[in-house]
Amino acid sequence: MLKSLFLIAAVSTVLAAQTTPVPVFNLVPLPVSLKPGTGRFEITSRTAIVADAALKAQGRQLASMLAPATCFDLPVQIGPSPASHHIALRLLKPPALSAASLGPEGYRLTVTPARITIAAHAAAGIFYGLQTLRQLLPPDNFRGAKVARAQWTVPAVAIEDRQRGRLLHRARVPAKGPDVGEPDRRVRRA
Repeated sequence: MLKSLFLIAAVSTVLAAQTTPVPVFNLVPLPVSLKPGTGRFEITSRTAIVADAALKAQGRQLASMLAPATCFDLPVQIGPSPASHHIALRLLKPPALSAASLGPEGYRLTVTPARITIAAHAAAGIFYGLQTLRQLLPPDNFRGAKVARAQWTVPAVAIEDRQRGRLLHRARVPAKGPDVGEPDRRVRRA
């Protein structure tokens, strides 16, 4: 009897876990902050890319990255965000987006069912935001040929990421002291 109750409890726990899917975000590198939202943004042939004047090249880059797999010729517009379905690339200045908090390579990526917004302090941050956006799309978006797919969707999410470190290369960065590049002479050799 006790075994039967345990078995029923275990099966119902497994079934309950299967009915409530948890979104999985396979992002490399994992962002500093990731908050799942509700719903999905669908990229269609009518989705516009809206960018600040300084980000026109990045808007065209996004359109050209998505074109081979989706066969969508997404228009790139300069100016304010429209009321319709769109992807916005925005350079924000302090105090709206602190350069100290995100740095030149940091970005904020916000996906809602109505729009995708990538905001950064510099164009480098927009570039990294575009790479994260591509990782949120189905993997087929990386193909160089048309993919027969009914929907190109991005899960609703709020992501913030920033530069987290630097590569220290001995040949390019002279360093002194036991902290960097020199072996610790106190280590006993066998």
